[in-house]
Amino acid sequence: TPLHVAAQRGDIKIAAELLRVGYDVNVADHSGMTPLRLALQSEHIECAEFLKAAGGGISA
Repeated sequence: TPLHVAAQRGDIKIAAELLRVGYDVNVADHSGMTPLRLALQSEHIECAEFLKAAGGGISA
């Protein structure tokens, strides 16, 4: 999803906008990965902290 792409790139601004318009912070991609897990895997700690604060989890 676009939220997964934003998380993988560490783009907090885009992630925030996607959440604002209704994207699910815990939706899993085709591999079962959540946006938070992708942010952590990509070492985007600030983005991961943002997603966690928004209710994101490691597993869907």
